Amino acid sequence: MGLPFGLGIGFLTVGIYEGWREVKREIVDVDTRTNYLNRSLAFLGDGTAIVHSNQSVGVREWRNEYLRMDGAQLAPEEQQNVLSAVQIRVRRNRRRHPFDRAPFEDLLKNRNRWYVFQDPSNNSIQWNWEPLPTAPNQRVLVSRYRGSGVPVSYVTPEGFSSQLPASSEGFKEPGSVQTDGHVITFQSAGKLIAINISKQTVQTIAEVGLEYHGWAIVRHSDDADYRYAVRTADSIALYSDQGEHTFNVVDLSDDAGTPALYPLIDGSFVVTQVERNESERLPDGGTKHLSHVVATWIDKSGVETQTLKFTNEYMNELIPSDSMFVNSVDWFMDNVGQGLVAPEPAFLCGVVFILGPWANSEMLSGKSHQEAVAEILEEIPYAIPVSAVIALFCAIACWRRQQKYQADWTKTWTVFVFLFGLPAWIAWRVHRRWPPLEIATATDADFVGSEPNGLEIRQRP
Repeated sequence: MGLPFGLGIGFLTVGIYEGWREVKREIVDVDTRTNYLNRSLAFLGDGTAIVHSNQSVGVREWRNEYLRMDGAQLAPEEQQNVLSAVQIRVRRNRRRHPFDRAPFEDLLKNRNRWYVFQDPSNNSIQWNWEPLPTAPNQRVLVSRYRGSGVPVSYVTPEGFSSQLPASSEGFKEPGSVQTDGHVITFQSAGKLIAINISKQTVQTIAEVGLEYHGWAIVRHSDDADYRYAVRTADSIALYSDQGEHTFNVVDLSDDAGTPALYPLIDGSFVVTQVERNESERLPDGGTKHLSHVVATWIDKSGVETQTLKFTNEYMNELIPSDSMFVNSVDWFMDNVGQGLVAPEPAFLCGVVFILGPWANSEMLSGKSHQEAVAEILEEIPYAIPVSAVIALFCAIACWRRQQKYQADWTKTWTVFVFLFGLPAWIAWRVHRRWPPLEIATATDADFVGSEPNGLEIRQRP
């Protein structure tokens, strides 16, 4: 019963918060100046470094600009040549839920649904990973017609076939699957393997580890041949689509963040790394994040030609107001509101110390358990104390009522209400009927029988 009450309280608090924001915009009219600013380093196709500026003005107006390093604005036709970064993250073969393992792995029908993808040449064909009948931990890539499920082809380490080879071993635990047109790249048994559907080839690109490698497909233009950028512990190596190692793009420092690769039109590269991050609190209560970036230009032979240091800036300013009441409500919403959305100490502690760090390690990379906890606590500094205070008052109210009615299980109910806060107190109050206080507190001494008249029936001892 406490779960629906908790959800209801959370939705009510979020609704009040969003309603206040709308009232402030439309009625109080205090959202009148720039409150977001994002400046980051970007590049043109020829390798020219530029600055991407994105900021909000007022409520619904956004200003998006591309500027040269000297502050001059780029012409509209030049903005079409702005490159998108190729992120080379460490990709781990993570399980999607705790039951995706023995003995439950074959009981869930949707466990491999994220592997399904549509054939790039024929919309009526789907590709999926299917286990080998002789080795369930090994899989083959199978294309089938949608609807009928009739197989079209099977892909094993030996290549393509119209029938499943009886002697094939399959791919062992394929993971981190990426698709780019007709190319499917994945990790299997410490190898990076690429399957080209149009050419019907299976190629081993590189030997990769299970934890410290990431990769990405690199194209210098839409019609150019692709290559693979493979991140190791200390460098980024380039491989051809046939698995030939060409050269290492750049050496990575130990404390560098996730590198980004910009393939230029002439076949060279620009690599950016984050040296360090900084955050500070603004006087108005907003936040300012700085990322110190180092950009390195690499020519087609793998030689570094130049470097550039730049500071990416993201600033979030609070909405100004001359009204002390508006400022006070804003402060309360931003600093105390999280504890009201989830006034349950046990739930919040589980999110902060268990669920949040687990989700970070399962879905992202680069942060330890302690760093993840510190980051969450920085975002919600007052959530746990506020929820604990609310839960304490609820527990005191529960204990007093239990004592007043002389009810059973007083300690158990008091601890339950403190751990799960206001929703638990509401559930405790409504889960049972409370008799009138006179009846609940009555004892045997309060009942006075009639005077003996000699007609009583006594039991022989």
